[in-house]
Amino acid sequence: MSEGISWFLYIISEFFLYLLAYKVILDAKIEKSFIRWGVCIGGVTVVLVCAVIMAGFSVCEWLTMFVMVSIPLFLLNKDRRIQYLIMYPFIVMASSLVGVAMSYIFAFMMKTGEYYIIEDRRVAVGCQAISIVVLLLLWLFRMRRKKCYEIRLEWKQFFLFYIVLLCLLCIVAPIQILAKHFPNDILITQVGIASSISAIMLVAVTIWQGILVNRELIQEREHDEQEQYIINQKQYYEDLLAQDEKMRRFRHDMNAHFQVLQSYCSDGANEKMKSYLQKIVISSAIYDKKIITGNTAIDAVLTPLFEMAAKAKIEISADCLLPEKLEADKEFQICTVISNLFRNAIEACIQIEDPTQRMMQARIGMYNSQVVIMISNTIKNEVIIQGKKLVTTKKDSRYHGLGSGNVEHIVQSCNGMIQYRCENGWFFVDVVMQLE
Repeated sequence: MSEGISWFLYIISEFFLYLLAYKVILDAKIEKSFIRWGVCIGGVTVVLVCAVIMAGFSVCEWLTMFVMVSIPLFLLNKDRRIQYLIMYPFIVMASSLVGVAMSYIFAFMMKTGEYYIIEDRRVAVGCQAISIVVLLLLWLFRMRRKKCYEIRLEWKQFFLFYIVLLCLLCIVAPIQILAKHFPNDILITQVGIASSISAIMLVAVTIWQGILVNRELIQEREHDEQEQYIINQKQYYEDLLAQDEKMRRFRHDMNAHFQVLQSYCSDGANEKMKSYLQKIVISSAIYDKKIITGNTAIDAVLTPLFEMAAKAKIEISADCLLPEKLEADKEFQICTVISNLFRNAIEACIQIEDPTQRMMQARIGMYNSQVVIMISNTIKNEVIIQGKKLVTTKKDSRYHGLGSGNVEHIVQSCNGMIQYRCENGWFFVDVVMQLE
């Protein structure tokens, strides 16, 4: 009976150890579906119970490593499932190293062999509990920093992780084999402590390298957005200067225009007068200035986007009003959010073959100290929404999901909220950003 309880606690601790490792190492999003949790836990339970009945508890230790693959299959977000499956061997190895180190430390303190330590399920559960505590502390540290980016890796990083995995096996496995055959050799235990700590450091450096690569991709994307923001601002103010020049020339020639119009009126040349008035309107630049929100910086970003939508024959209904001036960093954050959302909406509309069905609606306003952005657009295919997260379908693996990730990060940094939904062939995104 006690052996069964020990194995039950061991399996439960191993399950949460792997799940927590995915959360801490890759910042994976955990499913909240009760059905998926039920299928995962139920499947693992049935497989292990059948294994115990057929072969006894001895088979469980190796079998659990295989059945726990249900964690990335059922409990983590769908859009990164392949990545999580590829990383599963590394997650298993990396999350077990603290427990391995603790087993050697316990063996050294108790002056016994590491093999005898891991054979005692109660001590093994204690080692895994320490591993869980370490991962929890790391997770709480990341949460306090409020900079938890979901790590997205390329094939080069996957290759590096597997090279490191082979190195870890070469470091840890031979020592464990020696510890099993020479359980009373204190030197092997000491070498085991040193090798397991070295393996932990190697894992930490490898994970940090993955984080740096991911940050580099995000910073590269943010740099491109800032560059585009500056280009839009420059073009907007150049257009304003050109408009002022046209207005100045129009005022200079105004008396001459009135004389021509007076002549046409006297002669009753109505058609000539209409044509001349149209030319005056065009040359006067009265309608050249595009005021969308009233904020010059944000209008500078929206103007080319509206022009892009017009070229794509997208019908836009806009009701936007913002203060003329905001703090520079807040303006940039709002511009980044609006730019990403508008571009996504335009890309979705372009996929619709019938131009008459390409429609967008934009509602942007400020209430007290909150900026509210509501953008909707027609869609060709249903958009995948995983919890509160938008699942991208873009094929570009380098920037896969970074646009929506930037939006969500900015909204989170402003203590705001973002919500996605699909209804009747429309996709809606609502954003609230706190400016104070």
